[in-house]
Amino acid sequence: TVTRTYVNTGTFSVTLTVTDDRGGTAQRVQSLSTNNLPTPPPPGSSTVAADTFTRTVANGLGNAETGGAWTISGGTAANYAVNGSTGRLTLGAPAASRNAFLSGVATANVSALADVSFDKAATGGGTYVSVIGRRRVGTGEYRATVRAQANGTIQALLVRRIGTTDTNLAVAATVPGLTHVAGQFYRVRFEVTGTN
Repeated sequence: TVTRTYVNTGTFSVTLTVTDDRGGTAQRVQSLSTNNLPTPPPPGSSTVAADTFTRTVANGLGNAETGGAWTISGGTAANYAVNGSTGRLTLGAPAASRNAFLSGVATANVSALADVSFDKAATGGGTYVSVIGRRRVGTGEYRATVRAQANGTIQALLVRRIGTTDTNLAVAATVPGLTHVAGQFYRVRFEVTGTN
């Protein structure tokens, strides 16, 4: 088993050479695409939160590998689970809200990356999932929101929330060429700089 970390995205040729016990060799060349890999963090940065959800938790989300315990709100602990590869938040009813935070993490400049998925087709006003880049309890937060629409399109929104009031900071953008498929993962990257 061989592993290699690619710093840049792109398509690379990988060559496998096999030599048998008589000295005979054979090669196979195959293309490898790294387009789905996240961009590495800039030099000098550090990871303050990371979770691959490789544990199993029936009620709640447990502890992230980096960043401490998950704090949940909305519903009960039974609405949150980890199955060994994925953290799952179950709504259970229309207009329900589920939230999970790594409350022990604090940093000014954030580059957040998350893979999100919806297990069902959207209905009505759609289904939302947000990645929060900055959150100050009692003050507000900034969110990158992905909305699966009932018509199958995916929208991206940049939202400021104060209390329970959301303000779109830009016009909701339909992502061209992207359609909602139940169970498909979408990668969300959200960067926040400064302290305001």
